[in-house]
Amino acid sequence: MTFNKLYLKLIVCGLWFAFASNVSAHVSVSPAEVPKNSYQKLTFNISHGCGDSPTKEVVLYLPTQLQGAKPIPKPGWVLDIFREPLAKPYISHGKEVTSDVRKITWRGGPLPNEYADEFSIRVRVEDWSGNLPVVVHQICEQGKWEWSELPQDGKKLIAPAPILKIIGTDHHVHH
Repeated sequence: MTFNKLYLKLIVCGLWFAFASNVSAHVSVSPAEVPKNSYQKLTFNISHGCGDSPTKEVVLYLPTQLQGAKPIPKPGWVLDIFREPLAKPYISHGKEVTSDVRKITWRGGPLPNEYADEFSIRVRVEDWSGNLPVVVHQICEQGKWEWSELPQDGKKLIAPAPILKIIGTDHHVHH
């Protein structure tokens, strides 16, 4: 094989790898599957910035099926917790809860594009089953990603929301 053909193959492989890694580089949640009516630590993985721009803020918008959220602090980041009144209160540890955490923001960092990091919360998963999207906004020094797109038949998603699968077992895990 000549040097030019080898060089061309390396370029094509490199471009394919770069394209494939950018396509798969989305925000993910782990674990991806949890039992209903349980307490969980959920970790949201940020795998890149906005182009070359570092991430300076990560915002989680929590659906009502995730209750009593408590963020895990990160050194170098400031936490903001926003509560909203509930349409339907629930009981936790014998007390009625009438408002709950619906938005958590980590500000600071920055998280350079070259690095990945994790942002975690502890929550109670409601007695509900199904695929639960969790919207995440990633704000960078220049630009942002709004990981909020929901699966649709045949539509290629650019910024899909992480999906937490809540399985219908009667497994109850106390915290």
